Amino acid sequence: MDAALESGARRFSDIYGLCRVRFVGLDDTGWFANLNTMADYERFRGRIDA
Repeated sequence: MDAALESGARRFSDIYGLCRVRFVGLDDTGWFANLNTMADYERFRGRIDA
């Protein structure tokens, strides 16, 4: 990562090939949430606490 940044790479796509990645298929995506704001988090908490 450091070498990529030092070489001027700034986009994720520039360093993606350097990462070891495994894709995992999910049958049930109900547990996953994209939480970007406190409101997102509060909605998520309301859903899982119910």
